[in-house]
Amino acid sequence: MFFLIVGLLVGTPILVLAVVTWMGSRLLGRRWGRKVTNVSLFSFAGIYPAVAFLIVPFVFAQILSSAGTRPQDLRLKLDPGHFGCTFEEVTFTGQDGIQVSGWWMEGEPERTAFIIAHGLFRDRKEVTERGCRLQKRGSSVLVYDLRGHGKSQEAPTTMGYRERFDVLGAARFVHQRHSSGLAIMGVSMGAAATLMAVPEMDPVPSAIIADSSFTSLRDTVREHSSLFLGVPGFPFNHVFVWNLTRLGNFSADEFDLPLIFSRAGNWPPTLLVYGGQDERMSAQTAQTLLAALPTEHKRLIVFDEAGHGDAWESDPDRYLSTIEGFLDEHKVTSGTKPN
Repeated sequence: MFFLIVGLLVGTPILVLAVVTWMGSRLLGRRWGRKVTNVSLFSFAGIYPAVAFLIVPFVFAQILSSAGTRPQDLRLKLDPGHFGCTFEEVTFTGQDGIQVSGWWMEGEPERTAFIIAHGLFRDRKEVTERGCRLQKRGSSVLVYDLRGHGKSQEAPTTMGYRERFDVLGAARFVHQRHSSGLAIMGVSMGAAATLMAVPEMDPVPSAIIADSSFTSLRDTVREHSSLFLGVPGFPFNHVFVWNLTRLGNFSADEFDLPLIFSRAGNWPPTLLVYGGQDERMSAQTAQTLLAALPTEHKRLIVFDEAGHGDAWESDPDRYLSTIEGFLDEHKVTSGTKPN
């Protein structure tokens, strides 16, 4: 329906010209009118698919690449103090030099610290309450705005590929302030960035919690275009991926988590969290990532009533107890800093 509307908006003036010319030629008996009608109809037939399957995905990629935090989140007046937590406004540098902003919530030095990355179109406020709850249980927590979002430096959105540099910068920041272990968390795009950052981390984190991650750039584009737009994969997906990677200066071949896992060395315990009602990241996505993770210390938890990235909102207490139970199982709740 979307592409029908867009195609008609662009092609309607040509179609109207064809109809008016055809009516005029019938009334006046002019042969030139028939030629104009034919040219107009052929033009409409060519413009409609060009707009629907070439121009629209090109424009969509431009919009996504420059996308940031959605307006309602920017207007939201919320910080850790809203939930009764003490905090410090901090800035640090991503591994590639981008300036990143966040809130640092100091906890007990012997407890495992957390860094938490938000999803696409959101900012640190999306994960602030869960971070505050973790601080109240003793952990130090850093919540931060990924590049191009919130108060962090503007940069092209790459769906997690370059955002992994922000994760690496956040880990370095915490290791400079905290002597114990580190658990890294992320939601949706933040989860993909988190998983992608692990092979480049030194030291290796104590644990990973990935909430609603996707498997690869191509897979998530295919799933979203099919779900929301109902368009054929070719050429829409190819044009979209080509332009997004061009704008972000990266390769879609490098944005494939199962492939990254297959090349990884030492991998920490990993908890995958998904919503049972998530139409964007299917059960197959979760199973694919679970099977590909290069560790025996892994688990998939599904919140049956939750949609995409909504596991926390559906049951915060279960969310926290699941994380703590997983960390306890692998003896990292009061962790020590890895060598």
